[in-house]
Amino acid sequence: MLHDLVEPALSSASQPRPAFAFCRLMSTLLGMVLAIAVGASIPARLAPRIPPARHVDEPRSPTVLAFSEDLASIPRHVSAEPVVILLGDSHLFLFPGNRTSEWFTSDAGGDTVVDYLSQQTRQNRSQYRGVTFLRLGLYGFAPLEMLIATEYLAWQGYRPLVVILGLRWEAFVNDWWGPVRPAIAELLRKEPGFVRALIHSLKRPVVNASPQIVQTLEDLAQLKPQQARSSADVAEDALLRTVGEYVPLVKKRGDLRARVLGFLTDSIVRINQTRGAVPVAPTSGGIRELHLHGFEALMRLLQSSGRGVFAYWAPELTSGTPFFSQGARQWKAPIIEAATASATQLRVPLLDARSAVPEELGGWCGDIRDRWHFSARGHKHLASYLFAGIEAHHAWPQVSR
Repeated sequence: MLHDLVEPALSSASQPRPAFAFCRLMSTLLGMVLAIAVGASIPARLAPRIPPARHVDEPRSPTVLAFSEDLASIPRHVSAEPVVILLGDSHLFLFPGNRTSEWFTSDAGGDTVVDYLSQQTRQNRSQYRGVTFLRLGLYGFAPLEMLIATEYLAWQGYRPLVVILGLRWEAFVNDWWGPVRPAIAELLRKEPGFVRALIHSLKRPVVNASPQIVQTLEDLAQLKPQQARSSADVAEDALLRTVGEYVPLVKKRGDLRARVLGFLTDSIVRINQTRGAVPVAPTSGGIRELHLHGFEALMRLLQSSGRGVFAYWAPELTSGTPFFSQGARQWKAPIIEAATASATQLRVPLLDARSAVPEELGGWCGDIRDRWHFSARGHKHLASYLFAGIEAHHAWPQVSR
């Protein structure tokens, strides 16, 4: 497993050996030089595919905000009006191809889950007609990241009225980049005040978050004195400070790594599709426990602050190619069971929407039958399913202004 190879290397970075540090320093310097020299001339055909925006006939309502990038790009909110927040992975903003060989297209406004859900809510609940609906969709959005994102939105001035969580069991086991993606880790390092406030909230008795969550946040934000850093780490930081301002490829190295990882993952999917599964999901018990604790902490935190919370397992089309290996898929039932038990204990509605979208509303990702994304009609199906579920559980809070 990739995790078994990478983990020792990562842990050794905090206790650098001379030979290891020298080799890593040389590889870092060489990588930076190559990035600067050839980064701007990478052929388009080798660059990670970024889905183009699709055409839509109906523009997005001004009461809907949609973000599908890292948290740092979200502007500060200056209005005191409450917002409904919808969090989830790419099923909230990507559309599959209509036929074989067609690729994803991205959200251009007007016909995604958040748009249809806001329309239906405003039509049926008059007090919500002026409420803003905000969607934050990130590839492989994991529960700990959702915890950080929800509180960061509040830190940025958004006033959550109810938070809707679109979950996938796969996000509980995938540790490609560790506890959180590089962009979020970088945000935590840049915002120590936010991290301290979040940790303070998590330590309140009414929340009583797992020490594992608190320790992870402290480590990611580097709030405590660190052990001796390797020469490679020092050199990379120095290059970032001096070269990063002038060479975007260096400054955005964290995003570049994530995009290259996505490109390689896509390539592995294409190579292994005939095998019925793609063995690209390294996983460890620590990551599973961390995200389960993160999910529980998020629910407790929202409840303790008087915000509504509602969750669902995102649609999963059975005709598509499984993305994870059989070894990773063994955790599907235990994770769903554990997360459901946690939500039940806290009396948080957690709907199973895995079959909410009809199979015929799926599509293609190149020559692979897509498993996780669906057409605009599928988005409308899911929005109606969610609205009915929230209504049935009386999960719409009263709007106070």
